[in-house]
Amino acid sequence: MHVDLSGPEELERSLKDVCCSWTLAELRATDERVLPAGLADPLECPLSGEVPSEPVVMFWD
Repeated sequence: MHVDLSGPEELERSLKDVCCSWTLAELRATDERVLPAGLADPLECPLSGEVPSEPVVMFWD
């Protein structure tokens, strides 16, 4: 898998160490800092084939 890193802003580049592909369970269990915070919860719906009824707002802090 190739991840295109040409678009992030300076803050994003300064925070990124590696790109990982994790299962939802791995994402929930990790002690690593994941941005946006709380990413696992809103991913559950689309990963199970459902579409959220409203947009999900994610915060990057």
